[in-house]
Amino acid sequence: MTVRVSVLTLQPAPYETLHERWRRIEELGFDGIWVADGLAELGGALAFDAWAVLGGLAQATSRVRVGTLVSTVTLRHPAVLAKAAQTIDHISNGRLDVGIGLGDPVDRRTLGIAEWSTDERIGRLIETLQIADGLLRGEDVSYEGTYYRCTLRIAPPRQRPRPPLLVAANGPRAIAVAARFADIWNTLGGQPEGDLDPVPLSEALGRTRRQLELLEEACGRLGRDPHSIRRSMLAYRVRPPLFASVGRFEDVIGRYRELGIDEFIVTWPGVITRSPQQEAVLELTAAEVLPRLRS
Repeated sequence: MTVRVSVLTLQPAPYETLHERWRRIEELGFDGIWVADGLAELGGALAFDAWAVLGGLAQATSRVRVGTLVSTVTLRHPAVLAKAAQTIDHISNGRLDVGIGLGDPVDRRTLGIAEWSTDERIGRLIETLQIADGLLRGEDVSYEGTYYRCTLRIAPPRQRPRPPLLVAANGPRAIAVAARFADIWNTLGGQPEGDLDPVPLSEALGRTRRQLELLEEACGRLGRDPHSIRRSMLAYRVRPPLFASVGRFEDVIGRYRELGIDEFIVTWPGVITRSPQQEAVLELTAAEVLPRLRS
């Protein structure tokens, strides 16, 4: 597959700033723009709702793919999620990727939801994907699961048979779910989730290699071609940061490409990692490295 490099912008900025940022990312030649979906705001900063702001993102741009990284099983019933996705796919003229994942325990605590067992989290993810898949194909869905019920049909989105589904999955059971449902599998590139400290690059690469093996094994059990799934990496936990220098970016991306990762999602400089030269490096990377990655 062709290598793609996209940007996760998050939303802790005035809307006018986000609008300018999205247009600049598209001008620089990146392939996609993702927004985060969650209730928690970084340091109490203003952060807009993901699906509401996607409408603005879709109208501010004309070429890039757009999507959530990721919508979670905590915040929305699958039918509500599918309806939002159908709407944005039409607004964007068929440029939506629908990112779905297990969710952040912070949002569950915020909503007063008791901690779910691993079985329940995986079960909710499976049921969400089953319902969303059917609805986004324009099917009559009559579903009664352990966690969700739905009787509904919605008009199909712009993309056929439906917008691509991205499944964020880092553990073995979630990776098996991705093998079953995902058009795009997303990993943290072997870095731990949550507040745990990042691990050295060599260790992260080894963990990613094992994740890819798990994905291929799960596809084998399902009789699915593993290369039909795009392999995507959210690269915000790499240390030193990707945008420490152009050379650092190219070196790290090259190592993960050798493993089989074909989409890299970076964060807009200053949102998570702060370094004064990062925005300049991002622009240099777009000018110098992106053309080489695509050649």
